Amino acid sequence: MSDSPGEEPAKTSVPVVLFVCTANRCRSPMAAALFERSLRQRELVADVRSAGLLGGGASAPDEVLTALRDYEIDLTTHRSHRLRRTDITQANLIIGLERQHVREAVLASPRSEAWNRTFTLRELVRRGDEAGPRSPGLPLDTWLGELHHGRRSEELLGASPLDDVSDPFGKSLSEYRTTAETLADLVQALSTLAFPLESR
Repeated sequence: MSDSPGEEPAKTSVPVVLFVCTANRCRSPMAAALFERSLRQRELVADVRSAGLLGGGASAPDEVLTALRDYEIDLTTHRSHRLRRTDITQANLIIGLERQHVREAVLASPRSEAWNRTFTLRELVRRGDEAGPRSPGLPLDTWLGELHHGRRSEELLGASPLDDVSDPFGKSLSEYRTTAETLADLVQALSTLAFPLESR
């Protein structure tokens, strides 16, 4: 990552939500599209982005396109984007699909300033369920700070079935559909937890 470091997320009229996976061809673009769909159905808006740890410019596999047709989502124009420091510093919320993705985002941020707003998707939903949804009027960063309380950096080590969404790349179409279903359920829960309707 060669971009110059920043300190805080960019202040924009809508929150920037960044999904991160390994190649930005399957899980993170699927999650981003499904999350954006969930927000749109609730008449809410966010700047939803995705990125990966590998080089950019690749299209989504045909299996991703097929799996998302069930949700009336078209990713034919998607091209993978490699995660940059500016992506991290501009995001109000960073969501990895595995612990590895959270580690990379946190380590790439200056003085690990992204740690309190970077979670795996499963962890974020789990902690949100435990803490309760964001109250109307409560800033997103404040709510995320509450969810971050008590986290330990050691929890980022290794892989975890509790935190990771498995990568369907190279597997059967049914695996892609299962991943899409898993992501759809998780981002729907996230939408309800993190974005109350009264916050419009």
